[in-house]
This record gives sequence, C-alpha cells and structure tokens, in this order.
Amino acid sequence: MTKTLKKTLVVLGAGGHGRSLADAAKAMDQWQEIIFLDDNTQLIETSENVKVVGKIADLPLLFSPESADVALGLGVGLDQLRLETLKKYQAEGFHFPPIIHPSTSISPLVTIGAGSLIMPGTVINPDVSIGKGCIINIASSIGHDCRIEDGVQIASGVHIGGHVSIGQLSWIGIGATIIHNLTLGREILVAAGAVVTKGIQDKQRMAGVPAKPMQKPSLSIG
Repeated sequence: MTKTLKKTLVVLGAGGHGRSLADAAKAMDQWQEIIFLDDNTQLIETSENVKVVGKIADLPLLFSPESADVALGLGVGLDQLRLETLKKYQAEGFHFPPIIHPSTSISPLVTIGAGSLIMPGTVINPDVSIGKGCIINIASSIGHDCRIEDGVQIASGVHIGGHVSIGQLSWIGIGATIIHNLTLGREILVAAGAVVTKGIQDKQRMAGVPAKPMQKPSLSIG
C-alpha cells in the first residue's frame, strides 16, 4: 500500500531548535515538504536543507488555516514565546501536531499536547500526560503517572521518576534527576546535573546534589 503524505509542515523558527524539530519531522516521514518561517531576514533564502520562505508574521498570508495539507511545527526555543506563538496561531485555526521522533519508546497510554516535541531516544512510561508546547529532549526518560504541564522544557539526559508533577514553563537542565513522588512548581529552573529529592515551589532555581536553592542566578541550565 502506498503511504499518503501530508503536503507541508511549516516550522516557525529556523534556529537550532527549529532545525532539530525539522530533523525529527523528516524521520517521521509524514510530510512531502518541510519549510521554515523566521523573523531573521538574513535567513530568508533557499538551501538544500533549510528553506526559509518568509517571516512568522507572514503565515496567514501564505497559508490558510482551513487547509488540511498544512501543519505547523513550533521551532521557537524560548519557552514563554513558544507558548504565546502556539496560542496565537491555534486561535487562528492552525494545527500543531506533536512531533515525535520514531526512535522514541512511548507507551500508548501517554497523551501529548499540541506543538510538543519528543526527541530521539526518549522513553516515556504509561499514564504520563505531557502538555502543549513542551520539549522533551534527547535520551530523557519519564516514569509512569507523571504530569508535565504546558511549555515545560526537559533537556537531554534527564531522568524523572514516577508520579512527578512539573508546573508550566519550567526548565529541567541537562542530566538532572528527579526522584519519584514529587511536585515541582511553575517556572522553576533545575540546573544541569542536579538531583531533586524534595518538592520545589513556584519560580525557584535549584542546583546541586541534592538540589538546593541557588543563591545567585546560574547559567548552567543545560
């Protein structure tokens, strides 16, 4: 049987995150064409690998939200801006499917929200809920019965135990570990390599083994 491909995936953002998303989308083998929109006018050019056809604001001029042949990818790396972009164009009727690299191992009992990206080598166990506009990066694992809210970014090599809740717009740095049965608040930052053994309140920054509140802002977020 011949596979029927959707026509176009339009990736909003042609930076590193957008190109990584496009690579995952190519591996899914669901689109005939993947193109980019980006506000950096220096990127508006055509090459073999990255085809930038206009600015993000040009989207409604170039494509109709009613078209079944067009889907959008969220190539915006900044978490708050990524969620704002998602909400804006969802309200206009555009469709943001989750982008899931085929090398992942994801239970059929997992739910993944619009515009989220699941990168290669990720393992997600049963009864996990992942919100909209999340990034679950390379070789991360999420235990059973976890709740990941909208706009969360989980960096490469993060390991999360079962029954963990992570609030909206939180960032978990490279190689961090979160033990089971914890609640982590909104807009928190967990530094690279940290081991989280206790719950975290909203907007706290944590680092170390075991993780403790940072005295000063850290750039080691992964």
